[in-house]
Amino acid sequence: MALCERCVDLTVYDFYDRPIVFHPDLATLKSKADEGCPFCSLCWSSLLRTANRSLLDKLLRGESAWDAGERWTPTIWLMGAHFHTNGSAGAHIEVCVGKPIQVFGQQEEESNMFGSVSARLEVYEYVQRLRRCSLPVFCFTPIHTMNCRGGEDANEQDAPRRLPGSPSTYRLLGRRSTTTRNPELRNHIIQQWLDNCRKNHPLCQADIKSATMPTRVIDVGTRDDRSQLRLVSTEHMPCEPYIALSYCWGVTADDILTLTAKTFASMRQGIRESDLAQTHRETVVLARALGIRYIWVDALCIIQGDEADWARESKTMAQVYGNATLTVVAGRSADARNGYIDNTLDASTDRAPPPCQLPVGAPPSDGGFNGGFVMISLPRSTDLGPVLARAWCCQERVCCRRAVMFGTEQLIFECETERAYENGLVKRPPAPRFFFDHLSQLPERSDRRNGKDATLRKWYDFLYTYTACHLSDPRDIFAAVGAIAQQAAGKLESRYLAGIWECDIVRGLLWKPCYHLEASANSKIPTTRPKPTRLTGATQGPIVRAPSWSWAAVQGPVSQESGTPPNLARFKDPAYMRVRPARRSPSRWTREEHDERCGPDRLRVPAMELRVTGRLAPAWAVTHGKLSSVSDYVAQAYTGRHRMPRVAVEGVLLVSGEAARTEESWEHVTAIGFFDVREERDKVKGVIYCLLLVQNKGLMLEKSEDGTKFSRLGWFYLENEAWFSDYDETEVYLC
Repeated sequence: MALCERCVDLTVYDFYDRPIVFHPDLATLKSKADEGCPFCSLCWSSLLRTANRSLLDKLLRGESAWDAGERWTPTIWLMGAHFHTNGSAGAHIEVCVGKPIQVFGQQEEESNMFGSVSARLEVYEYVQRLRRCSLPVFCFTPIHTMNCRGGEDANEQDAPRRLPGSPSTYRLLGRRSTTTRNPELRNHIIQQWLDNCRKNHPLCQADIKSATMPTRVIDVGTRDDRSQLRLVSTEHMPCEPYIALSYCWGVTADDILTLTAKTFASMRQGIRESDLAQTHRETVVLARALGIRYIWVDALCIIQGDEADWARESKTMAQVYGNATLTVVAGRSADARNGYIDNTLDASTDRAPPPCQLPVGAPPSDGGFNGGFVMISLPRSTDLGPVLARAWCCQERVCCRRAVMFGTEQLIFECETERAYENGLVKRPPAPRFFFDHLSQLPERSDRRNGKDATLRKWYDFLYTYTACHLSDPRDIFAAVGAIAQQAAGKLESRYLAGIWECDIVRGLLWKPCYHLEASANSKIPTTRPKPTRLTGATQGPIVRAPSWSWAAVQGPVSQESGTPPNLARFKDPAYMRVRPARRSPSRWTREEHDERCGPDRLRVPAMELRVTGRLAPAWAVTHGKLSSVSDYVAQAYTGRHRMPRVAVEGVLLVSGEAARTEESWEHVTAIGFFDVREERDKVKGVIYCLLLVQNKGLMLEKSEDGTKFSRLGWFYLENEAWFSDYDETEVYLC
């Protein structure tokens, strides 16, 4: 389709750093889009995707989309952004009803109120079809060496990045490689990212002297010598470059070639590529294209069905992914049979319109260069895809030093130094990795203490993400986090008790299901008891995979007490604590002094007992009647205060006497309780025991049938500080 009369002479130079009027109103823009103008179609589609449809309908009718009496304008404006940094901040075009507001909170004469109807378009470099023998390339300066004028004073020692393309004036980082648009560009993008990281990022380099290879790898040959694949043992091999794969297996692996006791010998002799699952086969092809001879894939390198081999290998995941030259994350695929290489974004029939080309139109340079072209498209998603929900992959992503991620709509590269997207966006620093090497080098005790605080903060941040993920075998809850726990153990110098660090046990015991208090994506997932799967075999009832006091006892996202400096200080203050270990010399929180189940190398810990000294008080939950209204109680007790936003939905009032449940008075309310599993709230008919852990919080417990032990039901927030003064300290066994 041809451009409309407004767009036919439009160039990026017209608006790359300033706003211009595009169309007189939204109806005109829509009509040009309906007539087939490629650029107008993109503008209209972007507004449809991001703006409120009711506001758009008003504007199409020529009505104001803002409050009555507000000054407004119907004109459509364009303005470019972030072209001067090679697009590293995300080069885009803003499409706006009214002049874009350039000073926050200030409405200009031709602009509409803040919250205007607007959307964005993505901008990236135009790339002609590549030829194998001659790749058109251009250079640009890495973002971290640029000055504010776009890199004129860049350090000459920094090696420039190179990407195929037809360079525009702006030399944007963004590219687009899909099954229908420049599919051959994909490997060039990955190679450029990898080369740049290996040459220019000191933080991302593995220690060659201490680095080791996985126990087994697959030899894929080289670009020129594509001999038959084979399984090789690395026992006597030096550490060679290899790729580690992070992916989703799928619902079942019954028809996938895996390493087993039966296939071990034949796979050492050779493996036919056609026998591999599509995801594994594509990783072989990618490794050869990148010039990396070896790959590690769990299904092909760990003996399936061999518990001893699985136990040994699962403990080495930090080394497997940490020492890999590159980790490939097959994010967009939920099943190893389907593959992940192909980006079908442009082949999708429901994603219209396609990208279009727009001339830059800048004044000719001294060499006669007139700016070239750029490509315009709807913004691409940064979502990783199904792999985000897999617990093993969660650990793998934070253990690796560098990874290329095949996201749902684009490639993403992440290392210790930066996170780069195929669309050109570069973020620094990336999401925190989970390496602790630097902590052992801290000389001063205070520095090491701060290092331990940082380690715990990373641990709790990781658990927040990890607990929201899925495990095909729920019993793997500790195994799939073992690599992270092993790295943290040496730095914390602490015992590891079923997922909780003994050096921070009180804070660790106060984990809370996210659905109790948050208004986030994790809060939409209620915690349950772990359920059987095809891998656990036939079993009655829920899976018991951890003691009740551990976060691993439930399935679903949990969060910890805040790691802010004031809160950390409270947990280090003895006056804030209300429990202590019953065993004092040496100080141990476990019932058994030398419990062999303690340690990050323990892959399954379904049971462990804690022995604590504290005050235990009986309470009763009010679930029916007038007194059961938590919202009414909070309204009268905390007038004008914002307190626990979801308490009215998930909280239960606890009273100090069974008879008080029938009285219509708030004076007996001692605490607000929260059950870990919502369905268990109505099943508890008798007394609930409350163990105060800190000044204002504690655990709700249920007594065992023999009366000797207690298991966790949830947690509570104390309302009556005098309540526990009536009870003496006692030893409590938590199971």
